[in-house]
Amino acid sequence: MIAVKANAITAGSCRTRHSRHTTIVADVIGVDRKHGLLKVKDPQGNVVEARVRHPELLDSVKEGDQLTLEYTEAVALSVTRGP
Repeated sequence: MIAVKANAITAGSCRTRHSRHTTIVADVIGVDRKHGLLKVKDPQGNVVEARVRHPELLDSVKEGDQLTLEYTEAVALSVTRGP
């Protein structure tokens, strides 16, 4: 699912936000409980390290586990005309 929101373009400016919600199955290749970080490899071989919202959930996760992950990627952009 891709959700796109854009504000109306006004003279000399443009603003837009874009987000994508994704669910993947990934292999755990690293767990940093102290800092609440999880490092995973997706099916295409991409490695991602992310901060976990609820770090207490990492107590039962170990390298080699396979997890189903839901996450949102977002980009915000604002363009304005220079002086």
